[in-house]
Amino acid sequence: MVNALDLLETLAEETHNLTVSYLAHKLGLSRNKVTRLLAILEKRELVVCDAISGGYSLGLSAVGLAQSFLRNVTGKGGGD
Repeated sequence: MVNALDLLETLAEETHNLTVSYLAHKLGLSRNKVTRLLAILEKRELVVCDAISGGYSLGLSAVGLAQSFLRNVTGKGGGD
């Protein structure tokens, strides 16, 4: 789980689509491990793969998580 969080944080910090090779090197993980993690995160729409470049970036579900967090922090969750 820590590796998946590290992967998401790395994608959040970068401004361009990142390749499996780059992510593996940056995180000190094998390409196979990164590929497996990306596949899981992609199914949950937390990451997306660019069809042209093959690079990965954060997906819409990651944005949704951030919005939910911000609503809860600011007290505007509407569930009161």
